[in-house]
Amino acid sequence: MRRCAESAFMKEWTKSLFRLVLVFTLGTIQAQNIPMESWRTHFSYREVKAMTQGNGKIFIACTNGLFYVTQSDGAINTLTKTDGLSDAGISALHYDEESKSLIIGYESGLIDIHQSGKVKTIRDLINTALIGSKRVNHITSYENRAYLSTSFGIIVVSLIRNEITDNYRSIGMEGKDVTVKETAIFNNHLFAVTSEGVQRGSLIENLLDFNNWIQVNNVENVRKLTAGDKLYAVLNDTSAISILDNGFENIILGNNEEIIGLVYENDLKLLFSDRITDAELNILVNLPNSIVASSFLFSDGFWVGTTDAGLYMPAKSNIFPQGPLSDHITNISFTNNKLYTLYGPSPSLYDGSVDSMGYSQFDNNSWTSNIINGFYNISDVKFFNGRNFFSSAGFGLYDELLKDTVAGLSENIQGGLPIIPSLALHESQLYFPSYLNQNVLYSLDINGILNSISSSSLGTQRPVAIKISQYDVAWIQRDGFEGGGFVAIDLNDQNSRRITGADGLPSSQISDMVIDLDDEAWVATASGPAVFSNASFIFNNDDAITPIFDNQLLFENEYIYSVAVDGGNRIWMSTESGLFIFDNTLSKLDEHFDTENSPLPSNIVNKMAYNAQTGEMYLLSTKGLVSYRSASSQGSMSNTAVSIYPNPVRQGYDGKVGISGMTQNANVKITNIQGKLIRSLKANGGSLAWDLRDYNGHNVTDGVYFILVANAAGDDTIVGKIAVIR
Repeated sequence: MRRCAESAFMKEWTKSLFRLVLVFTLGTIQAQNIPMESWRTHFSYREVKAMTQGNGKIFIACTNGLFYVTQSDGAINTLTKTDGLSDAGISALHYDEESKSLIIGYESGLIDIHQSGKVKTIRDLINTALIGSKRVNHITSYENRAYLSTSFGIIVVSLIRNEITDNYRSIGMEGKDVTVKETAIFNNHLFAVTSEGVQRGSLIENLLDFNNWIQVNNVENVRKLTAGDKLYAVLNDTSAISILDNGFENIILGNNEEIIGLVYENDLKLLFSDRITDAELNILVNLPNSIVASSFLFSDGFWVGTTDAGLYMPAKSNIFPQGPLSDHITNISFTNNKLYTLYGPSPSLYDGSVDSMGYSQFDNNSWTSNIINGFYNISDVKFFNGRNFFSSAGFGLYDELLKDTVAGLSENIQGGLPIIPSLALHESQLYFPSYLNQNVLYSLDINGILNSISSSSLGTQRPVAIKISQYDVAWIQRDGFEGGGFVAIDLNDQNSRRITGADGLPSSQISDMVIDLDDEAWVATASGPAVFSNASFIFNNDDAITPIFDNQLLFENEYIYSVAVDGGNRIWMSTESGLFIFDNTLSKLDEHFDTENSPLPSNIVNKMAYNAQTGEMYLLSTKGLVSYRSASSQGSMSNTAVSIYPNPVRQGYDGKVGISGMTQNANVKITNIQGKLIRSLKANGGSLAWDLRDYNGHNVTDGVYFILVANAAGDDTIVGKIAVIR
């Protein structure tokens, strides 16, 4: 039966083939069309955590990513999980010249060894049953061995076999376990700064035996070991010393000014907050007031790491890859084809303080950052009536066109400017709640007319978020200080309903909510998800339904951090186990991403923002921002702008072919040049991904293939073709 139906279908489509043939080439694809089902990272590279040098490069570890500068030409490159690194949260970094190895230690205890463009990950430390922090505190190396400082002692890694060979764990007095903060090699001895002071052991002795370790007397509270003609360190933060076999001598007696770092290059060099000096305290470089130095090194000049300005070179100013201002993002918003990262406090945490960071925006290709003078603590942004409107915790609502705040908003009940946590667009109006205000819900129309609803009418003074259904019902999330849950209000007749755990929610503690393309309200709570089958008719007193997947309650008693919907009406949910993507009926789990199988820097995703045109979902995790271009997007009105990428498929490409720009849930047939049906697929919204396989799961052979697209009714057909050259 199936063969007959397909035969009839193919006869009709073959006619279409001769009526209309559109050839799609790589030249028709815009720069933002990264391959479907691929990832991008969007980390900030301004907060330098560690630096090292080697092989003509300067390597800089930041909060969640790593970049390096090639000294010969100044080229900047990044390394992240998309390049094979195993984790985010780098805590230690070291380059070993002898083995040409970049050794990376993480907060989690993972260890990466980057050699010849390949990454070897050592998981022994993170997998150990030992209780306590598994953070790699510091790394040094000697004769093809790396010495990693941890709370479990010193881990020795062979840089030839790329595996752990020893663990100098119980090296304290009488075999006591100690935490090791950092190490250095000097005069064929391994020196270690431990929780019990400074200890040393000869590298020709068996250092597994605690008897071969000697405590250096009277040397405590030191850091920044640096080997040169002597072994140097910072004592009590303000003095530079040289460590002897059994004690120390002062090199520089401080005057209570913090010494940030030491480097030995022909002589001792010291980093202070505003300058770099030599051991005689002669100024070598003055640093600008605009940077806060965190570390430095010397390699054909000084390279200074900063806390918020990337890498500073006196000759070339600041260097850092593109990215948001910071990884400490509190909200993201996708509007007017741009992603915005925002840094303002949540309304419940607003204490009157000011953050002057501004905002960052990403246009699918590049990042820029801006500050609005006099308008800070930015919490959200929406493109409305031809320009951006920004909301703020404590500064009201800003109109980008007028370059001023919107007049007519009442002060909060504490006498300050309005605290506006979020914005929503609906039916040519901009809606926004106002926290701790007599007027808690405002609307602004395209003529600039403001309307408001009072807190007494709405039954809340602490609204924190707003979503609006297809038929004019606003779902207003209430702060936990008021008991959480929602207030739903009909924007036409102001009929309202309060929704709590008594209405079927697993918990009144709400973290997120989204209304899907079928007008269903999906709610993320502290005890699992819930769904209301019709967000616009909530006043029928329908209760929440607890979703069921695989014959059991979905994520029962689990904290759901965020929820979103894509162009294929699929449901995205974040839990402590990662990110899950379900079809809308919860009959199938399409994807499950976590830190092990994806570039996610953390399993917990607190916010999601969707580019409906390309299908890219931006994911704000607890450790920074990444994005995933899913095989779904918003459906088009017709199939006249279908694109295929990549085209042609060349040798070495191992991803999927993306087909986008189709009508909602279009049907797609793929045939060979002779007209034989190879595969039938259905779009998720306006996109799909073809894995270059036929019905039998076999890779297709080289050749030209026709792509036939029809809308759900079958009366809007189009034909394209793709070349596979592998």
